[in-house]
Amino acid sequence: PEPKPSPRCFEPIAAVLGRAPSRPLYVGDREDDRQAAVAAGIEFVAVCTGPEHTLGFPHEHPASHVIPSVASLPAWLR
Repeated sequence: PEPKPSPRCFEPIAAVLGRAPSRPLYVGDREDDRQAAVAAGIEFVAVCTGPEHTLGFPHEHPASHVIPSVASLPAWLR
């Protein structure tokens, strides 16, 4: 219904999934991805493959939630 960084961008996903997962997680490579997830109360993991990486991403995002690529996500989840 709205583009990122609005948290409403997640509404279609919530409608399909029904109830929210116990630990929702959003993985993205842009600052507007992070802003939308934070505003929606969704845990965010930054992937250093997008333009924000060259601009100094993760900004104020915790380094513990930054991975070099999506291939690193399974290890991060463990």
